[in-house]
Amino acid sequence: MTNHGGPLTPAETAAALGAAGAAIEAEVRGLSPAVLAWHPGPSEWCLLETLGHLIEAETRGFAGRVRTILERPDSDFPVWDQAQVARARNDCARPPAAVVDEFRRLRAASVALVAGL
Repeated sequence: MTNHGGPLTPAETAAALGAAGAAIEAEVRGLSPAVLAWHPGPSEWCLLETLGHLIEAETRGFAGRVRTILERPDSDFPVWDQAQVARARNDCARPPAAVVDEFRRLRAASVALVAGL
């Protein structure tokens, strides 16, 4: 990326999103299933649930909102109950590779979306 002191271009933003996604994927793939499913407290998310939250934020938040702005600029953004969605996703019980693959696929789609702006 260039350091020009202004807003990032779509290409720079896409590159940053791609790099961050690759870093998250590498970190998660380097951990054991037991570590990924460990809860630091009774009502705290494990790493898989945190990754599930990133997946939902990618879909409902970032990329979803970009698509909403492009398709219906005057629309309101839908709200979502993050804790309820996390319970419904039940990522802690899913195979770690499945959660990581879902994140990778959605992040790649977000990178392509932003790169095309």
